[in-house]
Amino acid sequence: MILNNLIKALLFNLGRPRHGQVKMTVGGEEARFFARNYEQLRYLKRFSDEEGINEARILRLLLEVLKPRDTVYDIGANIGTHTVFIAKRIGPSGQVISFEPDSDIAQILEGHVRLNRLKNVTVFRLALGNREYEGDLFVDEKIGRGSTSLIATDGKTFSGRASVVRGDRIVAEKRLPVPRAVKIDVEGYEIEVLEGLERTLRHDECSYLCCEIHPALLPQGRTQSDVFRIARGLGFSPMGIYPRGREIHTLFGKSAGPGEHPSNSSSARG
Repeated sequence: MILNNLIKALLFNLGRPRHGQVKMTVGGEEARFFARNYEQLRYLKRFSDEEGINEARILRLLLEVLKPRDTVYDIGANIGTHTVFIAKRIGPSGQVISFEPDSDIAQILEGHVRLNRLKNVTVFRLALGNREYEGDLFVDEKIGRGSTSLIATDGKTFSGRASVVRGDRIVAEKRLPVPRAVKIDVEGYEIEVLEGLERTLRHDECSYLCCEIHPALLPQGRTQSDVFRIARGLGFSPMGIYPRGREIHTLFGKSAGPGEHPSNSSSARG
């Protein structure tokens, strides 16, 4: 462990960005993020790596369908890369509502919101699910805090506790606006989030669903086909399916007029 930490420190010092910040551009939007250690720097580099299907390319597809004044939910917001770029795209009259249960990560997320001088982001330090309870969070130390999940699997260690709330309940209690788009990245908890946010997702104004599916982390007996089945039952159809390693990034949409959808580049089926 000590040797591993020393190697990480050396790699970070070799690649340390100026002023401890990384400037990134996605879909014509420019943003800055802190890179204060090796894990953060690696995450940001992986996010915008130009090889293959990556986080930035999937985000770009979502940005294409967003408009000024839209409301977007970012569920599993992590350090806020999606939150920040989406907030910039929809402008000051739009609203991003972000959910991140890990307090340490949520603090970094809130720092990125301030760094980019955004006033249209609300952060809830909560996890969304299909029932109310206090859950354990687990992290894969090889990957870092970006792998935080409510799902315990081999190789993951306990990292803290989190409040889990039913999505539709907090929408009603906080009187949150209906989103035009919802992004979900919850490391195997996708089915629970979809079930708990069913009423909101069914709403006619909710037009897009961007979901990162983790087949290997889904509950026993559940598969990616269950995620697609639930999404279809809520009125969504796949617009683009993009396998990336062990993950499947999918952009779903409801019926829309001409020009509403980005190009479809499906290469997997649910």
